Amino acid sequence: MNDPLTSEKHVVAAIQPPAWADADAMAATAMRRVRRRRVVIRAAGAAAAVLAVAGGVALAQPRQEPELPGASAPVVQPVASPDADVPAGWSAYEFGGLRFAVPSDWIEHDSIGVNGEPGTLWTDETITEQFQLEVGTEPGWAGPPEDTEEWDVPGAERTALYRYDNQTGVAANLEVERADGYFYQAVVAAPSQEALDTILAGLRRTLSVSTDPADVEELFGSTDELPVVELPSGLPGGWRVQEVDGLEFGIPAGGEYDGPHTDSGDSTSSTWFDDAGKREIWVTYWAEGRDALAVPDADSGAGTFPLDGADYVTLGSVTDEDGSRETVITVRRADGGTYQVRVVDPKGAGTDLALQVAGTLALR
Repeated sequence: MNDPLTSEKHVVAAIQPPAWADADAMAATAMRRVRRRRVVIRAAGAAAAVLAVAGGVALAQPRQEPELPGASAPVVQPVASPDADVPAGWSAYEFGGLRFAVPSDWIEHDSIGVNGEPGTLWTDETITEQFQLEVGTEPGWAGPPEDTEEWDVPGAERTALYRYDNQTGVAANLEVERADGYFYQAVVAAPSQEALDTILAGLRRTLSVSTDPADVEELFGSTDELPVVELPSGLPGGWRVQEVDGLEFGIPAGGEYDGPHTDSGDSTSSTWFDDAGKREIWVTYWAEGRDALAVPDADSGAGTFPLDGADYVTLGSVTDEDGSRETVITVRRADGGTYQVRVVDPKGAGTDLALQVAGTLALR
């Protein structure tokens, strides 16, 4: 049996972003997506806090004691399809109104995309071939127009493909535009041009887009339907306030703080580590491109909390195999820009660091 941590590192190392993307941010997100699906905790209670995050390699059994529950994300649905449409050894699926097929022995790893949009990640067993899909309201992954190939996809306004070399082989960015303004963004990667051509041929043969806006809109939901999480108020004793592009947040005394620093043209981040206590706080801000964010169903255990100046707030957590707990808070400013706060607590932590951090958040 493969060691889970080793397998996780292989997944993360194999996920290749587009050439112009923020590689550091995407790699960190890849690590989070692999960890998130391993254990999804569900619990009841007024003090429970949560968020829509899921994804990873395999689900482990949840611990029974009350924890911050994780949230279910949109599910990729198998669909029936005429045999003539799907290559032999492939299976057809539907996600947010996009119908596609992948090899039947591929594994689904993910249900939230890199930037918080609804998404899914499929790979072969060795993680060398992959299909990463996101749904959002912004174009951008298709590549330079002069280097793109146009596809005719039923139901789509426009479909463009851009091929390029990456660190482990070759890849292609696929952008499918819907008539209602949503975009499907996909990255297809393979170790060789022959393998990539085979995957793209199967996708081109099976891609189609529904014309019903409800098929894609149901992926996003509304935070109005989520329970409100009760947070501790004020700055805990000994804590100090930091800021990343207009979001103030508290960090505990001690530890090591780094930031804020610019990761790319529209991304800023900072980190706090307490190696002795095995605690982490990561804060990232994106100025653009995060307008469509996934919201979990209310019955998934996800929650929200009021924050002046924000029009979207979700919070939730999952538990890793080692018992550590990872909580993600997503905040979108009403005047533009999105923050993600990720907090890691060690196994057996008596005080919930994530709720303490959430209680210190303020938009300026």
